[in-house]
Amino acid sequence: MQNAPETAPAADAAASAPAAAASTVPPYGYINGGSDFVELTPEQLATLSKNARKRYNRELKWHLGTPTRIAKRKVERKLAKERRRERIAAARLAANPPTRRPRVHPNREPSGVNVIIDLNFENLMSLKESKSLCKQLMFCYSANRSHAKSVNLVGAGMSPDLEAVMLSQVPAFRNWDQFPIHADPYTALPGVDKTDIVYLTGDSPNVLTTLEPGTHYVIGGLVDHNREKNFCYNRAVADGVRHAQLPIAEYIALKSRRILAVNHCLEIMVKVLENGGDWAAAFHGVIPQRKVEKDAAKDAKKEARAKRAAERAAKKANGEEVSDSDENDSDDDSDDGDFCLVPAKRGQPPASDSDEDSDSESEAESAPAVAVKEEPAVAVKQEVAEEEEAKPKKAKKEKKEKKERKAKKHKKE
Repeated sequence: MQNAPETAPAADAAASAPAAAASTVPPYGYINGGSDFVELTPEQLATLSKNARKRYNRELKWHLGTPTRIAKRKVERKLAKERRRERIAAARLAANPPTRRPRVHPNREPSGVNVIIDLNFENLMSLKESKSLCKQLMFCYSANRSHAKSVNLVGAGMSPDLEAVMLSQVPAFRNWDQFPIHADPYTALPGVDKTDIVYLTGDSPNVLTTLEPGTHYVIGGLVDHNREKNFCYNRAVADGVRHAQLPIAEYIALKSRRILAVNHCLEIMVKVLENGGDWAAAFHGVIPQRKVEKDAAKDAKKEARAKRAAERAAKKANGEEVSDSDENDSDDDSDDGDFCLVPAKRGQPPASDSDEDSDSESEAESAPAVAVKEEPAVAVKQEVAEEEEAKPKKAKKEKKEKKERKAKKHKKE
């Protein structure tokens, strides 16, 4: 009984030891509003209670999985953006179907025809003309990729100066794997024999009729606005290679010399390979109408209209359905034969180029002329100016009269 008072203080000291040790544990887990995480050492963790250790382990596991969650959320956001873009693209496609042809033809296949663009003319062109040539080369690359039949396209004779201009205008030309450009002249390219070369020039007396696989057709990469006459022809003769010109004169009449842009020459050749040798369709589809004579343009429209009519007749004969747009083609083109490029003046009948309307023209001349009342534009402008000038004066006068009426009213009162 005498030892009982001594054991009580010892038990109290043993019970207070874990509490004293726990009070020495610093703040742990997520602190500062969850922005920081403090880990505990194994010794500090052993001083915690069971529930505190469980809570700490949950927070530690969440903290260690943070990088994985961030990466997962990043991937999910990226996928969500892609799905959203797909939904928007599908909606736009349904509302506005694409009218532009694809950059690369889905059924593109090689034709076996080789085309070399001779670029060894840099000393004959100004900087502006060299830039124009670079853009034409870009159009050549695009045209060769966007048709069903493609040619083996190669550039030759590029100088360092032209290469610098090309880099400034079309920096991506180094990535053209289907249009390599070399510094060697066209006669020194590997795998090219002089007997297989045909230099295309509008000054040649020979006319090209077909495009033969295995032949190397050379297009002169010269933009000089017809300053240098017979230059490509003289180069072909000096190099001892064959030369020819496209059969332009047989299918179309041009207002000027039969000299075309580099990209026009290439696109005509690609179209001929694609449509089975139809030079007329290729010329009318590529050459700008501003270079074509008026009568030739009318004949081209008549040929196109006749071709569409034959296609409609073939569809009907085969029992195929003819769309409304095909039926309306004949109505839309019914007046194409007598079109006038210059608008008629007021009070005068439109001009006509056909001889069949000579009787109607004589009747129109004999008929009494109908007077058309025209108001000169100068008089109209002067009248408008006078009205604008009189507006401030009128407003000032009305204000003065209103003030006088108000003064008289106050005077009577």
